[in-house]
Amino acid sequence: MEFTDEEVQNILGAFKALKVKPKADTPEDFSKWMADITASMVAFSVKEEPTSSHATASIASGDSKSEASYELWRYEVTCLQQGSYPHDQVSRAIRRSLRGEAGRITMRLDPTASISEILSKLDSVYSNVDLKETLLADFYSARQKDNEDIATWSCRLEDLLNRAVQKGLVKTSETNDMLKAMLWTGLKQTLKDVSGHKFDSLKTFDELRVAIRRIESEHRQREDELKQNKKTTHLNMASSSTTSQTKEISDLKDLVQQLLQEVKFLKENSVSHLSNNQQSYGSRFRTDNTMKKRDRTCLRCGQVGHIASACCVRVDHSKRDLNSMRPMAGGKQ
Repeated sequence: MEFTDEEVQNILGAFKALKVKPKADTPEDFSKWMADITASMVAFSVKEEPTSSHATASIASGDSKSEASYELWRYEVTCLQQGSYPHDQVSRAIRRSLRGEAGRITMRLDPTASISEILSKLDSVYSNVDLKETLLADFYSARQKDNEDIATWSCRLEDLLNRAVQKGLVKTSETNDMLKAMLWTGLKQTLKDVSGHKFDSLKTFDELRVAIRRIESEHRQREDELKQNKKTTHLNMASSSTTSQTKEISDLKDLVQQLLQEVKFLKENSVSHLSNNQQSYGSRFRTDNTMKKRDRTCLRCGQVGHIASACCVRVDHSKRDLNSMRPMAGGKQ
């Protein structure tokens, strides 16, 4: 293979522009030199630029009202330490993230205190101080609460075991079997009864959690459907009952109206009958009195229609005044 004079000049111009002088004592030396220069240029082209982001951690004050719990904050700091951030960036991130009493604790330390000194001081105040026996007892006695779903229950179980892991009571390699066993053991009885086959067939804690969550979802769906059916039945019964009650009320109103009309009719007939009876009785009474008066015979005058005490008929045939006879002196006539 031969190069033209122009090609040779171009190659030499390129070397000059790159400010490199090829090693070309022998063809083998030149070939090796070209391989090395090519590799260095490729490495230079793909070299990552240093990150421009700053180390940050969640806000923590040590109490339950802070953005993150102390355990979560401590985990984030550990991740920063194991990352590629410089020591001074991690130290500033720790100091910026602390608030409240936790911030005052670090303030009482020397400004040049190392990260390990800061964490040691905070651990003495906020780290878990439960006895080893208590940590394991809490884990093995844990049970799913009535208001807990599988996701919440399993995460709480992991938190309990993680405390034991942090204390060195349990090896990380042992956590899967322990979590898998306790997840199923502490289940609500309704879920435990229908998930035994999943516990036997699945190998990992996460697989069992997914399977039981699926069972829980199906179980909740059936409960919701049952509640909806009961609600619909109740509404139908209520509607039917309301219709029945409305009909009964309407019937009662009609009956009351009918009774009122009958009472009114009876009252009118009663008044009319009473008036007729009174008129009949008065007429009969007057007739009887007239008849009685007509049947009377005066014993004095012998006439009909009155009695002797009421007789005013003149019986003196001489037709003298009855009072003309004056009493005589001494009571004699």
